[in-house]
Amino acid sequence: IGPQALEHDEHGRFVKGAFDGLAELGLLGIAIDESSGGAGLGMLAMVVALEEIARGCGSTARLLLSQCGLCGLALQGLPGTGDALGELASGASVGAFVGREFGVVAKADGDGFVLDGKAGCVTAAAEAKLLVVAAKLDGAPALFVVPAASASIKPVAALGYRASAPGSVAFA
Repeated sequence: IGPQALEHDEHGRFVKGAFDGLAELGLLGIAIDESSGGAGLGMLAMVVALEEIARGCGSTARLLLSQCGLCGLALQGLPGTGDALGELASGASVGAFVGREFGVVAKADGDGFVLDGKAGCVTAAAEAKLLVVAAKLDGAPALFVVPAASASIKPVAALGYRASAPGSVAFA
């Protein structure tokens, strides 16, 4: 991944080959429990993998951190997230994590919820199929998994991380 890192970043090309390689090696589920579809190797193994991958390509390391360390670990053990977690751990879907720092708010709407808010720069958002969103629901923290198509996503330039497909995310 190292020899292509600069070219991918310069041209803002998503590191799809590296992402697929991480999936093939099982690294996208490295810290996720085996019972949840991951490798079950824990956080130390993930940190070592991140460090080694980052030596070659910061964007690829950022994708691993987002996919496994944020999205995957956030969903691990939660009921009703099996399909999404399996897709993320296997690399079948690219996920993006919209964290609490963006202040997204959820409101009940009939049998579902409506998300409202914006996130300025989210790793992998421009390539994501799934968004894992940490929002506030009636003042309490809540986690939502939504299709990326349900939000307005625009690519953003992030020097050094353009190949990780960063994007702004807006819910209305």
